[in-house]
Amino acid sequence: MSELILHHYPPSPFSEKVRIAFGIKGVAWRSVEIPRVPPRPLLFPMTGGYRRTPVLQVGADIYCDTALILAELERRYPRPTLFPEPDPGLTLAFGEWVDGPLFRAAVAVVLGTAAENLPEDFARDRVRIYFGPGARLEDLVAALPDWREQLQGRLRWLEQSLPAGADYFCGGRPGQRDAQAWYLCWFLNGRHPEGRAMVDAHPRLAAWYLRMEAIGHGSESPLSGEEALALCAASEPGATATGVADNPQGLRQGDAVAVRPQGEGGDPEVEGTLQSLDAVRLSLQRRDPEAGTVTVHFPRVGYRLRA
Repeated sequence: MSELILHHYPPSPFSEKVRIAFGIKGVAWRSVEIPRVPPRPLLFPMTGGYRRTPVLQVGADIYCDTALILAELERRYPRPTLFPEPDPGLTLAFGEWVDGPLFRAAVAVVLGTAAENLPEDFARDRVRIYFGPGARLEDLVAALPDWREQLQGRLRWLEQSLPAGADYFCGGRPGQRDAQAWYLCWFLNGRHPEGRAMVDAHPRLAAWYLRMEAIGHGSESPLSGEEALALCAASEPGATATGVADNPQGLRQGDAVAVRPQGEGGDPEVEGTLQSLDAVRLSLQRRDPEAGTVTVHFPRVGYRLRA
């Protein structure tokens, strides 16, 4: 099963990072729309309860977190590359900055501005994920002027990261840095009444936005959650176990382990048997009565692994 199946929902900004990467590479993929807020009864049997969005499914291999999803997309479809620049490490560091301080500032401004109109369960879920279990929406509202200043300053940095005279962050053609910057600007444009004006206040960024907007999402076709779950159950994991590298925790292949994102966002742990572990990714194998035998993959950076 080599078909790419993305579990996502249309307004999801992190899903947009993957969708635009599909467009950059011009690939075909299947689209499964999931609820914006858990539970997700058709997806959780495959992920073991991982609650963040999006998730990439290839048969019975499940890839969590956009950092790993983009890496897997690059591995399977190396041309055109997401790394046309000569310093991929800086691209990954750039992405971590966008996903961290820059995106948190954007979320604070979006949620704080729209506080009166947000569904309570959605607001509570997102505030906990991005600002911790003790954070409150009313605190974001009270600090909104400062959050706006923080966002504007970081947008200036973002424009300064766009090479003068270049069409894209990666130079003459788009790549992973562009996907990272795009989803942030796309999120602001779609979720804040002044979002497009915030982007357009930076001329090079505004011109780049129009070029990115024309790329699209590749070739998308719908798939139901029921069909995706059935495909998983009818498949066997295709990713080959690479073994477990030496690690400070002394973990070995076959150990019972649990994984969750770092931070205090209230994420549940995903439990399984350790299949492979290195500096880039970790993979657990699980058995579920609905999904069958599944291998769930995570990036190593940004995730806590325990026996």
